[in-house]
Amino acid sequence: MLKTVEFLKLTKERITDTLHEIRIAIRDIQPYIERHTLYLVDQTHKGNNVLFEGAQSYGLDLGHGTPPFTTSSSTQAGAAFVGGDLPPRMLRNTNGVTKIIKSRVGHGPFISEFGGKRSEDHSMDNYGQKHTQNVEAALFDTEELLKSDDPFYVGIALRMIGGEYGVSTGRPRRIGMPDTVQMRHAALANGVDELFITKCDLLRDFARTRIGKIPLVVGYELDGKKIDYVPATAEEMYRVKAEIAYRPAFTDDISGVRHWEDLPKALQNFVYEIEDRSDTNVAGIGNGPGHYQIIIRD
Repeated sequence: MLKTVEFLKLTKERITDTLHEIRIAIRDIQPYIERHTLYLVDQTHKGNNVLFEGAQSYGLDLGHGTPPFTTSSSTQAGAAFVGGDLPPRMLRNTNGVTKIIKSRVGHGPFISEFGGKRSEDHSMDNYGQKHTQNVEAALFDTEELLKSDDPFYVGIALRMIGGEYGVSTGRPRRIGMPDTVQMRHAALANGVDELFITKCDLLRDFARTRIGKIPLVVGYELDGKKIDYVPATAEEMYRVKAEIAYRPAFTDDISGVRHWEDLPKALQNFVYEIEDRSDTNVAGIGNGPGHYQIIIRD
């Protein structure tokens, strides 16, 4: 009985604290709440631009992803006009953004993953808490891992170098190769007009691997048949085999480059190939974490 009373008292205190935090949050965001339900429509009529930013990736879309490994809502571009207060006819341009070195959080199929199922099990051991950023930093040396002939260890190295860990949880993100089939599928499904590729500065790390080249997924094979799309079910995706090509790497530090023509030819050609295989115009690339580290192609 005493424990029950203490529990109820503690629960009441937590509820009180939570309500207090909610009241503070309401006070802070109230000045930014617009009561006019056609506010954004009016803004476009006045000649102003409206930009919607999507949350999470298209591959996690509730309807177009691979249940049960999805989020709880729609993440495709069209969802902006379901909850974004603008009619679809006002769409002018759809920009796609992708990291050149793929990553995924949590369980689920990941065709281009370094190390495959072994990497998934490692990254999600104890729901990702067994191999956090601090743990892997203490266990592994990135230079040694990069030289390994085992893709599993190369993936760990790339995760450590790229800081691919959960911001709040610290749990590891699973790492994959650049995948042109996935990029093309997402671009076509969402009507992407221009593609922006981030973290291209990390591609130079492949020059330090045993192979010394950049891996690129250029095709899929499902049950012995070549396909050019991402399958609809998790079961099928787990059976897909990736066709991997290797492209020349570069050793230049491109973090300070500001113009496309100053980039290494190997990187330029790599982007051209992605553009061709994804059927999408690559409008710019990111070459570092800074907001100014974006190179726009003329």
